[in-house]
Amino acid sequence: MKAGLKVLIVDDEPINLDILNEMLGDKCETSLASSGEEALKMAYRTLPDLVLLDVMMPGINGYKTCERLRANEQFEGMKIIMISANADQSAIKQGLESGADEYVPKPFDEDTLLEIINRYVD
Repeated sequence: MKAGLKVLIVDDEPINLDILNEMLGDKCETSLASSGEEALKMAYRTLPDLVLLDVMMPGINGYKTCERLRANEQFEGMKIIMISANADQSAIKQGLESGADEYVPKPFDEDTLLEIINRYVD
């Protein structure tokens, strides 16, 4: 993982935030958000290189959050990986159509997720 990488982790479940933050915290600079609304605000503040984005959240879901991030030129080049318990093909298709670079089903294998992340940021 490249030095100085900034990752925004978005999930409404605190345990998932903890898992991902622990997995990445010593490898890059992480910011955490627990909703789509908070993710949008945090993205403007931190200008992340990568967003790990949950799909099923109250308020603005991951699809809409992704669409809003993609609509802003300020975030051009930012990578978005959706991570969701919904692994059905229509959900995956919707995630990619909303602008995600990748869609990873939960539960995920840590090594596999790190490999996917590295594919987009190295």
